[in-house]
Amino acid sequence: MIFIGLCLSYYFVILVPQKEETDRIALKEKDCTRAGIERAERDAKNDWIIIGNRYKYNEELDSCFYLIEYTTIHGVSSNHEIVDLNTNGVVYSYYTVIGGDVDEFMGQRMVEFSKATAELFYK
Repeated sequence: MIFIGLCLSYYFVILVPQKEETDRIALKEKDCTRAGIERAERDAKNDWIIIGNRYKYNEELDSCFYLIEYTTIHGVSSNHEIVDLNTNGVVYSYYTVIGGDVDEFMGQRMVEFSKATAELFYK
């Protein structure tokens, strides 16, 4: 009888909450995929040459992030942005003028952007 009680306790205290958390994360990932695809479709309508984009749900921050890198249609600048799709706010960004020099400030922004990209999309 004690064994059955322990099994039931384990099931309701450990397994059920783990399944609920797994289901919650799967739903967040699905919502992020939908939001990322919608944003990519919207961005494709702009006068940009898109170099690449991606989206990913970050479980640690409980947020969906979208990365886009593009150049303007006239090839004047190269733009890089990470957007929080939950708030639609730009988290990190930098741009460079194509063929122009990169100053110290912009170089630091590029390094910060690379670190943020690694942390949010590849961890």
